[in-house]
This record gives sequence, C-alpha cells and structure tokens, in this order.
Amino acid sequence: MELPKPWFKLLKKHVVSNVGCIFILLGLEKIVEMEYRCPCDPKWNSLFTSTFFILPAVIAFMVMLKVQGPRCNNMCKGVLVYLSSLIPPLVWLVILFFDGQYFACAKSNWNGTFVISKEDAPRKWCEPAETVVEMDDHRKFLVQSQVIGLALLLVIFVALTIFLCVNCCNTGLQTMIIEQQKKVDKNDGKKDVKKAFVSHVVCSFILLGLEKIVEMEYRCPCDPKWNSLFTSTFFILPAVTAFVVMIIVQGPTCKQVSKRPLVCLSNLIPPLMWLIILFFDGQYFACAKSNWNGTFVISNEDAPRKWCKPDEAVPTQMDDHRKFLVQSQVIGMVLLSVICAAVIVSVCKDCCCEKCCEAVDEEREEEEGTELNS
Repeated sequence: MELPKPWFKLLKKHVVSNVGCIFILLGLEKIVEMEYRCPCDPKWNSLFTSTFFILPAVIAFMVMLKVQGPRCNNMCKGVLVYLSSLIPPLVWLVILFFDGQYFACAKSNWNGTFVISKEDAPRKWCEPAETVVEMDDHRKFLVQSQVIGLALLLVIFVALTIFLCVNCCNTGLQTMIIEQQKKVDKNDGKKDVKKAFVSHVVCSFILLGLEKIVEMEYRCPCDPKWNSLFTSTFFILPAVTAFVVMIIVQGPTCKQVSKRPLVCLSNLIPPLMWLIILFFDGQYFACAKSNWNGTFVISNEDAPRKWCKPDEAVPTQMDDHRKFLVQSQVIGMVLLSVICAAVIVSVCKDCCCEKCCEAVDEEREEEEGTELNS
C-alpha cells in the first residue's frame, strides 16, 4: 500500500494559502480603516457595519475553497479543505474586533459626527451633538470588541489543537510516522534542525509584525478588576497558538520526542519570542499592574506612551507606571537570556557530539583496516 505523503507536504498547500490570505486581509483592513466612516445614525450603524464583517469573510472563505479545491464528491476527504478555509474568515473577524471602531460604531445609539477623539488615544468615534457622556460608553464598546476578538482567537486555537490531536492519533498517520522513523534514524538530524531553525525565524518575524498591529489597536480597560485578566489573554493565547502551529508545521512529534528532543523543545522558541516582544513593549505589563481606575490615553509628560490616566490625579501613579515599564523590560531581558543560554547549550552539545562521532568513525576505520591487513 502506498504511504501517504509526508506530514508537512500534506499541510503545505493549506498552510501557505492560509498565511498568504491572512496577510492580504491584514493589509486590506488597514486600507479600509483609513477610509471607513461610521454613519453615526442609530438607524443605519448596525446594518452598515455588519457588511464590513460579513462580505469580506464570505469572500475569503469562497476564495480559499477555490484555491485549495473543493471536494464536493467526497465530504470526508474534503473536511480538511473546508475547515482550513474557515481560518481566514475567522482571522478577518478577529482583526475587525481587535480594531474596535467597527463594533463601537454598530453599538453607538446616538446621533453625532464621525471625528478623531481629542480626549482619548487617537481614535475615531461618533461625537454626539449635545452631551459627552457617550465617550465612556464608546470606551466600553472598544474593550468589549477586543474581548470578542480574543474569544474568536481562542476558537482558532482550540480548532488547531483538536486538529493536531486527531491527526496525531490517526492510524494512517501512525503508519506513516513509523515508516518515516526508519529514514529519520539513518540521518544525523541536520535536516530536522535546519527545518526547525527556518520555521522559527519565519514565525518570529510574523509574531513581531503581529505585535505591532496589536499595539496600535490595544486598549487597556483601566479597571483593576479586569486589567490582569484581560491582558493575560494577550500573553497566553498567541503564545500557545504559536506553539501548536509550530508542532503542526514541523510534523507530529508524538512518536519522535525521544529521538529528536531538541527539535521538539525548540517549538517553545516562538512562544518565548512572543512573550519577549510583549514585555519589551511594556504597556501590556503596565496595564496588568495598574491598580487604579482611569482612561487609556497618550501621556503628554512622558515619551509617546499610552497609559491609564487616573480619574483622580495622583502624582505617584505616573512614577508607578514608569516603574512597571522598566520591570517589564527586565523580565523581557531575562527571557531573552533563557533563549540565549538554550542556544549556547545546543551549540555546545552539537560540537561535542560531532567530535565524538568523528572519534568513533576513526576507530571504526582503524579496526576495518586492521581486519583487512590480517
């Protein structure tokens, strides 16, 4: 019986097409964001904004089906195509919810003018004609929108985890892994290390770009009850998702952990890089540590930095905020030191193993030469 294609070849078409589509959607959202104008009319806000959520998501789903090839005749074989085609639409929704202004527009139940807020961090909103109480509601809508985005990101993470577990336990793939293991045992693992290194570098650059996008849209609740919980999701979900994605990209390691432990452990590098990026930024950790109520604005006293400006001015709170930023970057340096130490240990181990292997090969050659002479 013909063995199935290697794991990474089975997923290559789906992964590449999904990643390409996601980057196109990211660029599209940034273009739409510049031109988007909320009607600021309760009669039309929800209907107008819903088209921005639904139409691009449906189009992305149909395009992905077209690119990957729908399996209309065999639903079982085509289930991977249909499920993977749902990822770009879900990512589009995540992007819009993280932006916040689309959801806030749909929830705005007052008449006004779509302008850039002067009181808040740069943000467009429906400025009411009469009262300013709605600004508090607008901020709540932005936070609610990002919570929904995190929930959708959790759905994607759960789907990837289930997909990995199901395929790892699939009997057909188990046969493939056993057969491939014979080939893996014959080489010295250099190809595995090279593949892992390339995938880690690519994933790290993707995470760096993702953080810069998230940074522009991130809004701290500035509520001691929710700051830590809300911010922790930004640390945990993308990190765990990156770990699962790396396992999927490099292939199921459930049968190869004992043979390639370093390659398996190296899947932790992209999640650690994500944590380092967030800690170096500082505003996420500072938000989690802020224990006062306030408004998320750009500080005029400090270098351009968003922070929770307290409702009741207390001079020491800005000093506390600066301390949180420094503490955050110190944690980032510690994590970077961990990665540095791990890389040094790996390099030293490879050097030692190479010397040992060369010594063994020389002994074998000498023994073979002695046997031939005798």
